[in-house]
Amino acid sequence: LDIMNYYFRIPAGAANHEVTACSTFKRDVQIVGFMPHMHIRGKDMRYEAIYADGRRETLLNVPRYSFYWQTLYSLKQPLAIPKGTRIAVTAHFDNSSRNKSNPDAGRAVRFGDTTKDEMLAGFVDYLVDKPQGERPVARINPVIYDAYVGDYLVGTRTCSVVREGDKLWLVAPGWMKAEAFPESETKFNLRAMDAQLTFMRNEKGEVTGFVFEMGNRTMQAKKVAANGQKPEK
Repeated sequence: LDIMNYYFRIPAGAANHEVTACSTFKRDVQIVGFMPHMHIRGKDMRYEAIYADGRRETLLNVPRYSFYWQTLYSLKQPLAIPKGTRIAVTAHFDNSSRNKSNPDAGRAVRFGDTTKDEMLAGFVDYLVDKPQGERPVARINPVIYDAYVGDYLVGTRTCSVVREGDKLWLVAPGWMKAEAFPESETKFNLRAMDAQLTFMRNEKGEVTGFVFEMGNRTMQAKKVAANGQKPEK
């Protein structure tokens, strides 16, 4: 599970700017590890479990995060987390001149893949206690997939929808590749991520983007290029 925030803005010169993100488990799971990830302005990160009854529990606190010394925190024993529990991630960033690694304290910083930009990603490794029954797969003509193939912009990150024979895949370079199983001509289930993908069309019937839903998180992606075409400017 990746708990991310794509829409933050760290003001120029801010020495302790807070950014948060969260996700809710829709089934019982067992957490087995955490991996905090930020770039060179990252100072600290804390994971908390917020249970359905309102209780809060700190699962991991990294008070002195270093981009140059990132690690996976594996639990000695799996931690049982009940359905409906929200995992909240809170991080702080130092965009001031006191941060010796800061390349430019005079500019505001947003999400981005390069080191000069920033990122809030709270990765969580977990096991499923009781696998859910498979959702039904609709029988549709794979030719329909051709309209979905292309590049999509999610925040500042580009991902792709790819057709391989009679299968459709969502691909994010360096992150994941998940098969999309059709539930209708526009709605797909990403079993590997326990997520849903719904494609959108305009009044002309052209595919304009998709809505990605995972846990309590909903993100919209804009289609920026069809297969073999250059992105729009």
